[in-house]
Amino acid sequence: MPTVSGEYPWQDPAAAQRFTRWTTLLLDSYRQWTGRELIAREGDAVQQAQALFDAPFVVVSHGRERDPVLNYGNRVALELWEAEWAHLLTIPSRQTTEPINQAERERMLAQAAARGYIDDYHGVRISTTGRRFAVEQALVWNVIDESGHVVGQAATFSQWTFLPDPAPQAEPAEPAPAERIYRHSAPVRIGHWINVLCLFILIMSGFQIFNAHPALYWGDRSDRDRPWLAMRAMQNPGEAPRGVTIIGGHTFTTTGVFGFSNETVRGFPSWLTVPGGRWLAMGRRWHLFFAWLFVINGLLYAAYSVLSRHVARDLVPTMSDLRGIGRSIWDHLRFHHPGGEEAKRYNVLQRLAYVGVLFGLAPLIVLSGLAMSPDLDAAFPWLTELFGGRQSARSIHFLACITFIGFIVVHLVMVMTTGLVNNLRSIISGWFVVPAAGGVHEPTETTPDR
Repeated sequence: MPTVSGEYPWQDPAAAQRFTRWTTLLLDSYRQWTGRELIAREGDAVQQAQALFDAPFVVVSHGRERDPVLNYGNRVALELWEAEWAHLLTIPSRQTTEPINQAERERMLAQAAARGYIDDYHGVRISTTGRRFAVEQALVWNVIDESGHVVGQAATFSQWTFLPDPAPQAEPAEPAPAERIYRHSAPVRIGHWINVLCLFILIMSGFQIFNAHPALYWGDRSDRDRPWLAMRAMQNPGEAPRGVTIIGGHTFTTTGVFGFSNETVRGFPSWLTVPGGRWLAMGRRWHLFFAWLFVINGLLYAAYSVLSRHVARDLVPTMSDLRGIGRSIWDHLRFHHPGGEEAKRYNVLQRLAYVGVLFGLAPLIVLSGLAMSPDLDAAFPWLTELFGGRQSARSIHFLACITFIGFIVVHLVMVMTTGLVNNLRSIISGWFVVPAAGGVHEPTETTPDR
């Protein structure tokens, strides 16, 4: 039978039975890992095998040998790799990749084996005639049998771009351009920029509200003689006023920033507050409006992240990640940042920080803010009691805000030291250029757009 057009390549009944069973394993495994069907499961197993072979996208797989050999490729895969069916089934899987890219391929397969599947793979492959093509948005998954044992790995993709042959060079070739991947989906990017606006307004309007009474207490009432934090002005006879900040009974001179600035007694300076001046009523309106926008955006983002498996796939650290936390801290302290395959995924410190903010810090700052509302206190008194009183809720709200500021500062430093232009491009357009493996970024440099 023809192998590329017309009929189906499995010739005898035994081969047809074998490949029909393998197709069923491919389809069942895909559904188990992703929760959706690869093709419409219509008809019996033979008809489904024929439908997968005729599908308008690539499906290719290999077994579990020490040096895995391809054991399936549908019609589109045969055309793309420029191979007859019988020839394809003799090709070691590693030979679908150029030698220079085989280490990256092994890391990808290991990652898929550990997670069950990955759905954002990009890489360069090569046909049997040496024709190179770039694969985009490939999904790679473990193939499991009826007993639940892994019996191979498969991949599917519908986007690829043929690449020109590398030009011959008399001198040693420059390192290959770094890979370009689609890193941030549209919902993630939109949610990020809404949060940027909300946090900017919330922090500065919150400082203005704080300035109406620049002191914090524990408990349910204000003990003006025993604040744990206060910003105020002090003046000795014959001296100019000076700003001071009192923390836990210790006094620090902070003239010009906290307590006394621009010849005015105030907690935070005017340039750190909006809408400006001492307009407390409008500051509260701004704060409440953007607080609700922040909550709604956060709930939508959290729902999307859970349903799309962004949390499970990209944010929750694995045990392997946690075992490498010491090395990650040391690398960050030296401003050594990963390249190649490692740069495509969040490192363990990023994962811990994002999970902590999304499911810890953000709910804490919202709930402590609600606990300060007299109306909500009347309707849900347990909420205020949960924080130990309204003044304790105000203190916790303030500390959560300062923690958010610390997270933002560290986040911005990392954005700048790992490539400002590249990172901004990825959070605006979604596309990220993966730095070459082994690259080291100096603290003040921007990763070049390679």
